[in-house]
Amino acid sequence: MCNAQCFMVPATGCYYKGRFHVVKSSWNTTDCNTCQCLDNAVVACCSRVAIPTNFDTKNCHLVFDKGSCSYKLISNKDPKIKCEITSAVE
Repeated sequence: MCNAQCFMVPATGCYYKGRFHVVKSSWNTTDCNTCQCLDNAVVACCSRVAIPTNFDTKNCHLVFDKGSCSYKLISNKDPKIKCEITSAVE
C-alpha cells in the first residue's frame, strides 16, 4: 500500500468498525479507503481518492462522487462542463 493518505488502526485480531477481518486480507470501505489486516493484527488503510491539484480555482470547483470515490472538476459557469484535471495527489 503506497499512498500519501494512509493511516494505521491499532487493533486486536483485526477488528475494524465492528467487523473481523482475517490476517493478510484486504477490503474496501464505504468511506473510500482500502484496508489491510497486517501480520501483527494492525489494520492499515489508505484512501482510494485521488485529489486534483493545480486547477483553475477561479473557473472550476471540485465535486466529490462517493459512489465512484472520485472528484470531478466542474465549470463554475456551467455544471454540465467538466474542467481538465492536469494533476492529482493519490
